[in-house]
Order: sequence, then C-alpha cells, then structure tokens
Amino acid sequence: LSELHDLVDSVVASAPNYARPDPAKFVESLAKDNNRQLYNLKKELALISRDLSNLRKWENKVYYSKDTGKWTPQSKKEELDRLEAAKQVIIGHEQYVKGEMNRRIQNLRKQGGL
Repeated sequence: LSELHDLVDSVVASAPNYARPDPAKFVESLAKDNNRQLYNLKKELALISRDLSNLRKWENKVYYSKDTGKWTPQSKKEELDRLEAAKQVIIGHEQYVKGEMNRRIQNLRKQGGL
C-alpha cells in the first residue's frame, strides 16, 4: 500500500506544476497513463485513513471507559463488535482499491510507464 500512496502522492504533488502555468498541460498530464485515477484516488485514500482513525479513537474510548452508567459489559462488547465489523468493511474497501491500483501499476510497468 505504501507504493500506492507514494505513487498517488507524486501525481497529486506534481499537479500544481501543470495547473498553475497552463491548465491545458494539467489536463494533458492527467490524460497520461493512470494519472487521473491516481489523482482522484488521493481523496479516497484520505477518507479511508480518516474513517479508520475515527473508528480506532471511538474504539479506545469505549474500551477504556469506566462509565458503568453508560456501558454494561454486554453493551461494551456489542459496540466493540460493531466497530470491528465496520473496520473490516473499510479495510475490505481499502484492499479492493489497492488491488485495482496494483493492477494498473502492473500494466504501467509492462508498458514501460514506471
């Protein structure tokens, strides 16, 4: 996944170099290889990361909560199970995105684009 993040970051970081001086060059650069998909993927990867982070924070709050008025052992277990299921859905989506981009990266390598 780190290679994907690096690739996405490089495309996103280079975008202003094209967009500012000449918007037509920016559009042209997005048309190359899979740059448009990589550029658009930055937001999706950020959302996945944010959602996982928020789930982990809530999981820690629930796990370490001493508020017996709010959490019974059973309700705490149910909430932690629900959070784990939500994390698995997000991780599954992340793996799907990673798989799609890995296929694109491999195609680029075969074409000599990377």
